[in-house]
Amino acid sequence: MSENRISRQFSEVEVSQIRAAIETLVNLLAPKLVALNAEEKRRLSKISDDSIPFNEKVAQYVVSNPEFVPMFREADEFLKDFSMFRDLRGFVRLLEQIFGNMQDTSMLAGSEADEFARAYYGAVGQAAKMGIQNVQPIYDDLSLRYEAQRANRPKRTPKP
Repeated sequence: MSENRISRQFSEVEVSQIRAAIETLVNLLAPKLVALNAEEKRRLSKISDDSIPFNEKVAQYVVSNPEFVPMFREADEFLKDFSMFRDLRGFVRLLEQIFGNMQDTSMLAGSEADEFARAYYGAVGQAAKMGIQNVQPIYDDLSLRYEAQRANRPKRTPKP
């Protein structure tokens, strides 16, 4: 028997609250976010952890010494971009942790549910083999899940 590591579920109220919170995030973020294709991502320079202090210093100097801002650049746009980067970086870190935990929990809950479902299917199959009344329709319905797999398996040839 396998260990049941998770025994939780969301209430209807919690599901509604989570959906509302996600909708709020989408509504707040969507107008400010940009989707890039792979080529655009490849072409962009990437700011690394080592570059952040440099950019922070530049942000300070741009304000205190604006005379050195190149004529073809706008200091205000740099300050907006760097502010957006810092804010989004913080959000991404929080969401990555939550998202990772959600994925792990979903995987565990799905695995435990599937283990139970397969065990139940096995018990129904045994009951069908024994001719227990009223089990055949259940077995027929549940066995549909495996029909495609059986159809795609190579046929075994008996050994002489």
